[in-house]
Amino acid sequence: MNYLFFLGRTIDLCTAELEVVLKRFNGELEPSFITNQIAKGSFEKRSAEQLISILGGTQKIAEIVEELSSTQIKEALDVCARKLAEANQGKKAQFAISIIGEDTEIVPEKYIKGELKKYGMSSRFVQGEALGLNAAQFKHNHAEEYFIVKHEDLYLIAKTAGIQDVDDWSKRDFGKPYRDAKRGMLPPKLARMLVNLAIGDKSAEQVTLLDPFCGSGTILMESLLIGTEAVGSDISQEAVLGAGKNLLWLKEQWGLQKEYSLSVQDASHLTQQTLVKRFNAVATEPFLGKQNPTMEAANNILKGLEKMYLGFLKSLGTILPKGSNVAIIVPQLTFGKSVKNMHSLIDRVGSLGYTREKGPFLYTRPQTVVQREIYVLRKI
Repeated sequence: MNYLFFLGRTIDLCTAELEVVLKRFNGELEPSFITNQIAKGSFEKRSAEQLISILGGTQKIAEIVEELSSTQIKEALDVCARKLAEANQGKKAQFAISIIGEDTEIVPEKYIKGELKKYGMSSRFVQGEALGLNAAQFKHNHAEEYFIVKHEDLYLIAKTAGIQDVDDWSKRDFGKPYRDAKRGMLPPKLARMLVNLAIGDKSAEQVTLLDPFCGSGTILMESLLIGTEAVGSDISQEAVLGAGKNLLWLKEQWGLQKEYSLSVQDASHLTQQTLVKRFNAVATEPFLGKQNPTMEAANNILKGLEKMYLGFLKSLGTILPKGSNVAIIVPQLTFGKSVKNMHSLIDRVGSLGYTREKGPFLYTRPQTVVQREIYVLRKI
């Protein structure tokens, strides 16, 4: 089946995640995008609802139900009206409709309402945003959502088949029992993208994922949710105890059966014995430095962090299985137009037995000095 994928704001990172996840399910992403935020692709073995529950960076999936090589937008609108009539016989049709990639004088909702009247049906239009309904609107209005997308010489008619559960994400972000703002708080969706990049095209059930800077356990939580086992460690005993509370809460709230283990240790001195469980993927956000550094201190901060990162990667390399992925965040410091990064660290990973597979992908928020660069390394 062919689908449209509506991506989050960090397009290149969302695309990289989507590509590797689709490969797990015999799918692929087409090289040319519909727009800069909408991709087209295919997959098997999973429903759209199942796939959207795995992805962190894809906001919505719409199934392409028909392709028309027509130059008349009315024909595409007629298809939408007919499908709404077929699906809502004997009841009021609630719908949303968006036209993407073409300007038209036709008001699509008025046209469809008129067509539904011909079927003897009443209807209610739900107003969405530029790219259709947001997750809350879709969930609470119970509307069928259609898109008519002009792509090259075709009209693609797609119906929303899966959308992110905002309440689910919010519950894990704000409802977990242990949070520590001083350590920086990794957004769950970013954590999920890291996990998927670390897993790559493997089946999640074949993976045990390590986070050696686990903090409050956000990466481990997202890893368990998509079916891996998880191993976490941190130099802070308080963090490990907090992560344990969060993971126990997660297993109870979501009814998970997958196992995890936690330990207190320095990531620069990792051993398989102290980690207990063997692992074959790594996703982690090490310490990124002070949250609001001065420009004068930036070079010394990055120099110290590079030493820590090198120590970690060297230690990890002694126990990481060949072919395993490491999805890792490194800091970039931005002061207006002045940018200071750790590209010199990435240039040195080859000497430690890694190759760079993907990245950098920049993940940032407005007005932040400390920004995140995401890389995927592979042990060779």
